[in-house]
Amino acid sequence: MWNSFPIQTHSNKDGIEGSLINREYTYKRFGDVQVSTWKYCPSNVKKWCKHIWHSVFKTVRDPIGDTDLIGWIPTKGTITAKYGKWIGENKSKNVVFINYLYVDPSHRGKDLATHLIQSVGNESAKLWGSMTFLFEADVIPQSLTKKGAEPLCRYHYGWIPFVPSSTDMWIEIPITDISSKGFHGNMAGYKMYQNTFGDKLLFDPNDDIVWYTSFSSIFSFNGFLIGGAYCRVFSPWGVSAIFAHNMYFTPSYTSHYLL
Repeated sequence: MWNSFPIQTHSNKDGIEGSLINREYTYKRFGDVQVSTWKYCPSNVKKWCKHIWHSVFKTVRDPIGDTDLIGWIPTKGTITAKYGKWIGENKSKNVVFINYLYVDPSHRGKDLATHLIQSVGNESAKLWGSMTFLFEADVIPQSLTKKGAEPLCRYHYGWIPFVPSSTDMWIEIPITDISSKGFHGNMAGYKMYQNTFGDKLLFDPNDDIVWYTSFSSIFSFNGFLIGGAYCRVFSPWGVSAIFAHNMYFTPSYTSHYLL
């Protein structure tokens, strides 16, 4: 599936960072897929999506906001798309992040995932004008490995146990501007905390840590009742990765990205 998209490979990576790999590439629109902003999504579809996110992806809060896109095939599958900016190693570029792709097990093998990805890509291009998309692979597909596809970054999800401190208190604060490398988009469902010493943590809708200012301070977290959290640990040997559709980039396997 992912193999059909224009993706930077180890043998084709000489383009200018941030430029399109294929300017003629277009995303197809399939008639079985409905796409809407989250704000105007029908209430019954919202309820169904929230159930999927909670039961399949273990979300604690809604992962998208009013202006983000939701794509769905009734009773069969769904996908989300967020518009934002990728801050890379040397340049920044407006992109769309595709996430929460789900196809009901009874309908898999029918290429519905492709229908969802292509259709939400088509509508994203109309709405935002972006032709570059990011997607996350929990396990890098063999098809991309054989193709020689190069990821933006690689990482392991690691569990960080919390040992709350009686002297280091964490409190929730408004989400402030973050200048870190990574994807900066609508942060619906995100929460930021700051401790006594000014260190900050950002949690996503799954209560995973997606950004921090001091790794050593994470272990003392006591901002809400939770025994620990998952955190991306970036390395060249990571089993998970972020890939980019239709964009040249400079990869880094040691940078800590906001994702």
